[in-house]
Amino acid sequence: MRAALTIERLTAGYPRRPVLRDLSLPPLPAGAVTALTGPNAAGKSTLLKALAGLVRAEGRVMFGDVDLLRLPLVARADLVGFMPQALPQGVALSVLESVVAAFEASRPDGLADADATRRAVATLDRLGIVDLALDGLDQLSGGQRQLVSLAQALVREPRLLLLDEPTSALDLRHQVTVMEAARSLAAEGRTVVVVLHDLNLAARWAERVVVLDHGRVAANGTPAQALTAETLASVWGVAARIAPGPNGVPHVVVEGALDAPHSAATAAGVPPENSTAA
Repeated sequence: MRAALTIERLTAGYPRRPVLRDLSLPPLPAGAVTALTGPNAAGKSTLLKALAGLVRAEGRVMFGDVDLLRLPLVARADLVGFMPQALPQGVALSVLESVVAAFEASRPDGLADADATRRAVATLDRLGIVDLALDGLDQLSGGQRQLVSLAQALVREPRLLLLDEPTSALDLRHQVTVMEAARSLAAEGRTVVVVLHDLNLAARWAERVVVLDHGRVAANGTPAQALTAETLASVWGVAARIAPGPNGVPHVVVEGALDAPHSAATAAGVPPENSTAA
C-alpha cells in the first residue's frame, strides 16, 4: 500500500497552549484503518482537528503530494471528512436534511438536488439508520446522533476520513457496523484514522495503532507491536497482559492500576479481569 498521509513536525492546539509540539509520524498507508489511542488529554482529538483545519497548526501534513496545511479550508473539505465527538445541539433539521447539508458544503458542480438526496439516503442506509431519515436531530439518542455524525462525514466520500471516538456511545452491534464501514471505506483506497479508547476494538479492526501520550508518539505499529504490556504500564499506568487472539489479534487484559488502589481499566478501554462492571 502506498503512503497516503505523512505528518512532519506538527505543532497544533491553541494560541497560548499548544497540545502537540513537533509531532512526526511515519507514513500512514492508504487502504488501511489507523487507530489513534492514548489516555485522556493525550492530543488525539487535537491531531484530528489539526488535520481537518479546525485548530491552528504548523508543520507539514502531506496527503499524497498535497500539503493539507497549505490548502484553503474549502479545498481541504473536498479531501477530508471529519466526524467530531458530538453533533452540535439545537439544530432544527431532520436527519436527512442534515446529511444533505453536509454534502452540499462541497457539492460537485452540476449535481442536482435529487442526486444529493439519493447520496444522503444511500449513506444512511449503509449505516443502518435510513429509518431515522425524517426524524429530527433533537429526537435522537446519543448513539443515534453519533451514527448521523458519521453519515455526515461519509456522504462526500472523502479520500481521508477522520473519526473522533465514533463508537463511544454505541451498543455492540452498532460498534461493529461503524468499524465494518471504516474497513470497507479503507478497502476502497481511502485513508481512515479513528480515535478509539477501547484497545481491543483497536486491535480487532485497525491495521496500524498509534499511541499518543502528552502530545508525543509513545508507540506505533501493528496492534501486536503497539499494544504491549510495557506500553500499557508506561502510558496508562496499568498492569496488563496480552493474550493471543484469533488470527494473531492481541487481546488486552487489564489486571489493575500500578499507581492507585482502584482499577484503571476504564482508562485503557478494557474491563479488568473478573470484573462485573455494567
